[in-house]
Amino acid sequence: MIRRTRETYAFINEHPEPSTPEEALAHVLAVYKDEDDTRLMVEATRNIYGDGVATGLTMGDLRALAAAPALPSRFHATPAEVDAYLRTILAEDVYLRFQQDIGEHAIAQTVEDAGAVRAGADNEGLYNNDWREGWDDAIDRIDPDRGNGPYPVGLVGFREGDEPQAVVGALPPRDAICANPECGHSGADHHHGDTKCWANLPRYRQPNGTWSAVPICPCTAFQPTA
Repeated sequence: MIRRTRETYAFINEHPEPSTPEEALAHVLAVYKDEDDTRLMVEATRNIYGDGVATGLTMGDLRALAAAPALPSRFHATPAEVDAYLRTILAEDVYLRFQQDIGEHAIAQTVEDAGAVRAGADNEGLYNNDWREGWDDAIDRIDPDRGNGPYPVGLVGFREGDEPQAVVGALPPRDAICANPECGHSGADHHHGDTKCWANLPRYRQPNGTWSAVPICPCTAFQPTA
């Protein structure tokens, strides 16, 4: 039978018995809180890399592990959680190169699949030379092996809900005109009863996951009149 003293009970009250790896780590850090970072707590090897050289985990290592953000479970983490974690532990340029490496592999596989479909249709004589040239040109324009890319150009961000929030573009006034005389676009082109036309105007996905404002006129000189 274990004999517990008043000091033992005081210790138990201050440091409850850990039941998870996270609690065990916190328990060790609390008990050895006054130890120097250089103290070796878990010895892995000794005299392998040289006389007197020991490897393992020091108090400094344990404190660093406790301070690091928890890695989301690969089975349950959302894209936003993974994105937030990677942005925390990686510099954005490193994270971008990581995304580009994945993106180029995805594009390369798409090119390979497209080439197989094109070859199959060509073998069956389904299309003419113009179709073949158009198909080959489309493949050449995106193939990373031909110097295209990088994919993506900018760092892609992910947010909770997965759906990007739209940036609403205000309908221009009727007298809004393009300063480029060769354009001829005006705000009046959008003032009619068919709202589907306005809703279907092209919009562009931004690197941060949001959508651009609805472009009224592709010409940068298009501005409302005073």
